[in-house]
Amino acid sequence: MIVRPIITYGAVAWATKAAQSSVIQRLSKLQRLACVCASGAIRTCPTVALEVILELTPLHQVIKQAANHTMLLMSAESCGRGKLMSSRQMDALEESTPLVLLPKDGTTKKINFKRNFQVILGSKTEWSDSTLEKLLEDSTFQWYTDGIGAGIAGPRTKLSIPMGCFPSIFQAEVFAIGQCAEFNLSRNYRNQRWLFSVIAKRH
Repeated sequence: MIVRPIITYGAVAWATKAAQSSVIQRLSKLQRLACVCASGAIRTCPTVALEVILELTPLHQVIKQAANHTMLLMSAESCGRGKLMSSRQMDALEESTPLVLLPKDGTTKKINFKRNFQVILGSKTEWSDSTLEKLLEDSTFQWYTDGIGAGIAGPRTKLSIPMGCFPSIFQAEVFAIGQCAEFNLSRNYRNQRWLFSVIAKRH
């Protein structure tokens, strides 16, 4: 938590240096200190074995991952090519990482002056057992969404929508909420009260 952020700072600019054998050896010695302290292993225990036991990624790989992550963010903003990275680096990233070629998160602002519905969001202090019970009683329809994949559950409906290997938890949650809303619109409900519960997970 302390050493890795220091080592990976600005990795996108110098990650190629970390791939050199001399630098890999120095990084391995540094990681070995942490491995020995955490495990209490004897001096002759191989560093690679300690990394496997402690589930620690070699530091030169951590630096490469940090650099790739920054490149992904820069490619989303179309500001990477020709600045902190060369066109060759960006092309190599696009070939090795399918995430680069996926559509980026972005929402076009829309103004809707015809809101024929009302959204009620209670504060944390209002969310007691009695308040939740009242909401359940007053709601005509109760819907639940989940963001591991995209899950939707409601009246006469249980849907599970695969989203592949790369979506984040946030993307899956938002997609499930959107699909749930579209599903209700397609049923042409009118003048009803819904309760939407988003099953959120923290990682």
